[in-house]
Amino acid sequence: MELLVLGSGSGVPWCQRAACSLLVEAAGLKILLDLGPGILRRLVEEGLDFQDLDAILLSHLHPDHTADLWPFFFASRWPGFGRDRKIVLAASTGLKRLYQGLLQGYGRWVEPREGLVDWRLLEPGRFQELNIAEGLGLKAGPVSHTPDSLAFRLEEGGRSLVYSGDTDWSDDLIRLSQEADLLVLESALPEGGKVEGHLTPGLAGRLAALAGAKRLLLTHFYPETEGQNLLDPALSEFGGEVILARDGLRIGV
Repeated sequence: MELLVLGSGSGVPWCQRAACSLLVEAAGLKILLDLGPGILRRLVEEGLDFQDLDAILLSHLHPDHTADLWPFFFASRWPGFGRDRKIVLAASTGLKRLYQGLLQGYGRWVEPREGLVDWRLLEPGRFQELNIAEGLGLKAGPVSHTPDSLAFRLEEGGRSLVYSGDTDWSDDLIRLSQEADLLVLESALPEGGKVEGHLTPGLAGRLAALAGAKRLLLTHFYPETEGQNLLDPALSEFGGEVILARDGLRIGV
């Protein structure tokens, strides 16, 4: 299992960091975790494009995690360079309401061709398993950000990766993350800058320690984190390796 950080930023435009997004390669699939603004272009910059994706998992429905889904649908429609094979799209049930609203605005231009999308709409607030490929374990669980926010756990060959999406402190996330080989947690703001719905490095480190994770990757940085000490607060709570995400970073799990 391998991970590529496509974006390590947030909803605030920042030339050094695209919106938060990860590409995971596991069980022969390319799985995208969140698809915010500019991520389709980031794929191309990394030598990939939208036709290479096998699954898209959306942690929640804020624009910085979903905005490129509509350009994805738009690009997928066109003969000659669109998609002709199915893609799994997993998100909370709220995606259906959002999608219907976008159809009213954009019309058929963002309507996927018949058979293109394998919709996996997940009930918020509970743990669920998804079967998308042989040899890949995939679970979703609730976190503390919006009512429909989800974290995802991917398992392959005895290795595990957990992606929190946006979250505040969450006992459910600790449960989902038990003994994860790599735990990817948002750490939106530096120590002393805590806001509701997000973690700081120290809180992320404490959560990783309680989960018994092996390694911790911090991501989803706001510009306020620039030049701040993010490692030491996390290391003061967590005894394993702590990595600060940057766009283009590749990690084996």
